[in-house]
Amino acid sequence: MRSSAGTLATRGGRTKVECFTKATAEVVGVSESTIQNSVRRGETLGKATLTKIAGTSLDNGTELDALTRLPEPERAALIDRAAAGEDVSAKPQTKPPPTAAVPETT
Repeated sequence: MRSSAGTLATRGGRTKVECFTKATAEVVGVSESTIQNSVRRGETLGKATLTKIAGTSLDNGTELDALTRLPEPERAALIDRAAAGEDVSAKPQTKPPPTAAVPETT
């Protein structure tokens, strides 16, 4: 609930979202930060996206976090590929270490 000033209503100095995450964490038996991460992912990606990627290579916390950081067009293309069954990753690709030059033998 938002107050007339446009801020989230608080209870005892905590917003309703903070109260929700704390209460849910206690009931489920995980940390509050785990619930906060889930809420953030859900708000950023939306229910339709989360439903579409369920069971794909993007269906884990690390990949979901990486998806939230991608620009929308790149994110949508990657999600479509994953939903089609391709094994994809949203995580930034690291460059392989440079290989040492092998001297030529004559």
